[in-house]
Amino acid sequence: MFCTLSYNSMDWLDFKTLGRVVMFYSRNTEPFNEEIMNRLASPIFLSLITLAVLFGPGNAYAQALEVITVTAQKRAESLQDIPISMTALSSADLLNSGVNNVTDLRILVPGLSIDNTQTPTIALRGISSSSPLPTGDPAVATHVNGVYLGRPGATRAAFYDLERVEVLRGPQGILYGRNATGGSINIISNKPTFDSANGSIDLQFGNYNRTNVTAVANLPVVEDTLAIRIAGTYDQRDSFVETLGVSNDSYGNAIDEKGVRIQGLYTPTDEFSLLVGYTHYENDGGVAATQPIPPRPGSDPFIQSLNTQPLFSDEQDMVWWEANYDMGWGSVTYLGSWFDGTSSVQNDNDGGPVLPLVLRQTLSGEQLSHEIRLNSEGNEKLDWMIGLYQFEEDTTRAVLADLGPLVINADIPDFNSESRAIFGNVTYHISDDFRLTAGLRYSDDEKTETNSTRSVVARGRAVPPAIGSSAGDWDSTDWQVTAEYNVGDDHLLYAKVGTGYKAGGFVDAISAILTMTTDPTYDTENIFAVEIGHKSEFWDKRVRMNSSLYWYDYEDQQILVFFGGGNIVENANSKISGFETEIQAVPIDNSLINISLAYNDSEFDDGTTLIDGTNRIMGTPQSVDVSGNRLAFTPEWSFNLGARYTFEMGNGATLTPSVNFHWEDDTNLRTFNKTLDVQESWTETDFRLSYKPASDRWYIDGWVKNAEDPKGSDVVNQSIQVSGTGGRTANFRGPRTYGVSFGYRFE
Repeated sequence: MFCTLSYNSMDWLDFKTLGRVVMFYSRNTEPFNEEIMNRLASPIFLSLITLAVLFGPGNAYAQALEVITVTAQKRAESLQDIPISMTALSSADLLNSGVNNVTDLRILVPGLSIDNTQTPTIALRGISSSSPLPTGDPAVATHVNGVYLGRPGATRAAFYDLERVEVLRGPQGILYGRNATGGSINIISNKPTFDSANGSIDLQFGNYNRTNVTAVANLPVVEDTLAIRIAGTYDQRDSFVETLGVSNDSYGNAIDEKGVRIQGLYTPTDEFSLLVGYTHYENDGGVAATQPIPPRPGSDPFIQSLNTQPLFSDEQDMVWWEANYDMGWGSVTYLGSWFDGTSSVQNDNDGGPVLPLVLRQTLSGEQLSHEIRLNSEGNEKLDWMIGLYQFEEDTTRAVLADLGPLVINADIPDFNSESRAIFGNVTYHISDDFRLTAGLRYSDDEKTETNSTRSVVARGRAVPPAIGSSAGDWDSTDWQVTAEYNVGDDHLLYAKVGTGYKAGGFVDAISAILTMTTDPTYDTENIFAVEIGHKSEFWDKRVRMNSSLYWYDYEDQQILVFFGGGNIVENANSKISGFETEIQAVPIDNSLINISLAYNDSEFDDGTTLIDGTNRIMGTPQSVDVSGNRLAFTPEWSFNLGARYTFEMGNGATLTPSVNFHWEDDTNLRTFNKTLDVQESWTETDFRLSYKPASDRWYIDGWVKNAEDPKGSDVVNQSIQVSGTGGRTANFRGPRTYGVSFGYRFE
């Protein structure tokens, strides 16, 4: 397959041959069937035919694609030169696509799934973790400016004044360490610059009273030595759910966010630089809208009667610093950070006016991290990197669950997580075109929970409080070997094999008591991964095609199971395989086409059983055989098609219409693959029309997101929660939104 996609001289790519390859793979791979191919035939082959027509001999001198520089390997390199399956989105990509938060990335990045909750579940290539608890860890690592954040919800504070976003697919534990078995997301802010004093203001207004204001100022203080960049944002939107009986100000994914970021860049010499940043963020909206599963007959999910006022607040402070020193033969980098956050939520978990099922929770946490790396100069016969990493997180959690006749009050005053690692990799250039890379990382993790208490009041009678503590430590040595070969200047082939690791843990003592589990601990999560891929550019760099094919042996996946008013984590084994293809093309001047396709086949191993909180005998949850079931949160197929064209007007101004279409196959929101767990396939189509004057100093856009889903249409569920009684509620995606955006750049 990859040889077919990577011709040698490449004056003409045979799309007919590519179509034959897709059809051959489909007919000779068991998971494919006629129904699936019929679904795909239209978007895939219409896209290929369109490209084949547009890239005829008459279009030989169109504009080339821009070079994309990334730091996925802790060095500044071209996206096309690194053997990693990844998507890089520039600030222009994010603006043109209307990306406002980490959840919006799902319609642009193949293989990525994210729900729209306060603690988002992120899945890459079928690997995810649904645990919102401090004792659990995500399976996809999230970073801001290279700093690992232990809670994915912390990324909401970062989405303004961005340089780019990098999404790396596949295990990234060698360089990115903690909890990167599925991959890594790195959100990178614009840095201060020395060129001139400049700034910008961006305004956005839309339905549901959407108001978004972002202002930026870049200030050179000392020529070529000291610069400061200040950015601030305010974002507000009403709920898209009408609530009866209570206010909806903090419900139905209402937005009320504000943040400020200050960065200083100091370069006293050519060899040394120091970047220091501080960010503050507040969020007083955003409780995810829920509906019972199955929905009540005749009910409208956008009109809900609640008997408890939803509330949400989140406040974060973060300081980070990065020092770099160039020693001539190599460089040393020190990256450190401090993070402090507190969030509180109160929600009516039954989604209706029945007996109260109310959860009130406050979570406070502080984390401190340090990383030091020593890098060779690069582009030598032998390139190398070694590093040390240390991470510590302290959290407290208080929970009040009002279940009507039963009230549970729980407190975890002290949970501590520590992680230490040593890592390195070596690249040997066998020839100018052929390279071998070997990487190794040793990780040691410790978790401790002390003095957890739980008290219960049942029908007015107090049950004696219970006290519990837990502790555990785990370690792992992970490795990766990569071979890469350049076929000419514009075509890279690569193959890699390696392992990934996520530390074990334990459910909090409160859940252990509620579920009456005798062993609250669970094992480490491990993955053995094989991947082959190619990165190619054709027709004078007017077409870029990057593809990868992967196979995983996934051992002891940590799966959160809800029942009895608490949760436990069970381990399960599975196999995952699939591929992704991304195509960018400039068929004619002033145009751009983006196409991506992802396929994922996953199933649990034979003999795998998990406890299902909805499957009860005499009130007791039962184990269910999930052998052969698909993993949760990952569609089998997903497809994205984007296009834009810039019309040059007589006065030098430009008018750019653009469209982005996203389709996802059926998705299982739980591992049990029951009918009520399935979200049927769905689409999202976004439109944008942008006008810029000849000066390019300002712009005005009109936009529509999720055009085919007005309020009141079929609801797209994103995740399912199971209560202690076995009931189910689902968070769901919002309806159509539209509005205008205006921006001005000043110098």
